Amino acid sequence: DWPQNRPLRGAEGGANHADEVAVTGRVTDQQTGEPLAHFQVTPGAVDLTWKRNSWDIQKTVDGTNGFYKVYLDKKWSQPILKVEAEGYLPASVLLRPLEQTNADLALEKGSRPSGTVVTPAGEPVAKEDVLLVCADSDQPGFDYEGHFYARQNKQQLTTTDAKGRFALAPQLGMRSVAV
Repeated sequence: DWPQNRPLRGAEGGANHADEVAVTGRVTDQQTGEPLAHFQVTPGAVDLTWKRNSWDIQKTVDGTNGFYKVYLDKKWSQPILKVEAEGYLPASVLLRPLEQTNADLALEKGSRPSGTVVTPAGEPVAKEDVLLVCADSDQPGFDYEGHFYARQNKQQLTTTDAKGRFALAPQLGMRSVAV
């Protein structure tokens, strides 16, 4: 399966999906049942030992008018899909049985975690690290200077502005905010 052993490709283009399975589905608004105009679907796998998900962000696809098609590696022991759309909370679906080739999801409207960091006296705190702790991701940590860092998902970390305000993109498995 080395690249030098594969046939040359030219104008016919296209990717080789021989080691993948195509999954299609529909994404709708949970309240109205209407198809979402635009969203992203990211394939991944559940690590059953460590109970966390790993996402293949290079294979993220855009879905439109409620429909999507994504390719999953046939070697993944427990495939999962993550769906994200502006104005909605992210959702995921396990593909069971493993040969499942259709997965529909309904997303719930929601907003991004945001707020203002203040001292006990009520003064805003500028340039403070804010971390969104999620069950879905690798555990965040501290660097050598004592600042938060997120290993995989940089969207989980931000800094407050001059007025102490922050806003983070909603993430799958959101648990709490740490400052």
